[in-house]
Amino acid sequence: MKNNNHKEEPLWCKMYREQVIKPAQQQRQTQQQGWTEASRAGFYNTKAWKKIRDKRRNENPLCQLCEEKGILRPGKVVDHIIPVDVEPAKALDYTNTQHICTSCHSWKTKEDKREQKQQDKLNRGRMLMKQFETKHNTPGG
Repeated sequence: MKNNNHKEEPLWCKMYREQVIKPAQQQRQTQQQGWTEASRAGFYNTKAWKKIRDKRRNENPLCQLCEEKGILRPGKVVDHIIPVDVEPAKALDYTNTQHICTSCHSWKTKEDKREQKQQDKLNRGRMLMKQFETKHNTPGG
């Protein structure tokens, strides 16, 4: 005997799964960990970037984030404060760079990705709700 208590999944759940969850899973599967669009495109090998990178390294050989905490540790990576994938226009903005150690860079990259993932989900959720409201907005309802 079949159980008829099983209800059909609400439309908004199906939309969320198809438009938010599945694309995010596919994106994670296709991205190489630690590689951004800018690095894949060879941005970090350009003469313009190397000039900014070298200037930042020469300005202060220490990790700027550790130094703020009173720790003296050599910087190893010139990092974009606002990631290039978020603000491509700031890719060659010297004021958007900092010289940091590999530990701080790993931590910051992880935090940047986490924040971007949260923002992407929020934006997709808002878009999904607008679509849902548009499809199901009835006069007088």
